[in-house]
Amino acid sequence: MTTNTIDITLPNYGTLRGTVDTTIQVAIFRNVPYAHVPERWRVAVKPQSWTGVRDATVQGPVCPQGPTTYPLHKLVPEKYLQVGTNPKYEFGIDQSEQDSLNMNIFVPLSVLEKGVEPVPVMTWVHGGAFRYGSNGIPLYDARNFVAHSVQLNQPVIVVAINYRLGVFGFIASKELQEDMDEYARNSPTPIPLYDQSV
Repeated sequence: MTTNTIDITLPNYGTLRGTVDTTIQVAIFRNVPYAHVPERWRVAVKPQSWTGVRDATVQGPVCPQGPTTYPLHKLVPEKYLQVGTNPKYEFGIDQSEQDSLNMNIFVPLSVLEKGVEPVPVMTWVHGGAFRYGSNGIPLYDARNFVAHSVQLNQPVIVVAINYRLGVFGFIASKELQEDMDEYARNSPTPIPLYDQSV
């Protein structure tokens, strides 16, 4: 695999620097924020814009979680599994309550070059029983899926998201319900689903 970097500008946010897998012509942008958690157990808000170029070449943090014996992890080479290490997740990925609402975006390079031609977007939400998981698990790297979609002349963009897990996303209390804004107060939506709607 040979890689180069690529910069794109997101209106109202800033410039992202991602990588291009030149072997299969897929651009990859990691750790792109889609929301921000201002405080533990609070409703997420839109991410702030940034100045300069944001590094989207490295995996972003995941929601804090304990070690897992998830069966699919057996498909991943042992060197990537660092079970039980904190504050790192199993693949050496940082954990963060506030900054884990990020996405990895896999885009056919031809789509970026054409600019305005719309293509379908597939959103990948990882499994893990709402307790474990990450968009950064190597098994979920969508570059080959995207490259295959181009070969079929049906290019697609894949967006893999992280979301709040365990008590950080699925705890409920009268006090938290009272503290939510008007939208959330009238919605039965759990916090992670509200986060994703930001």
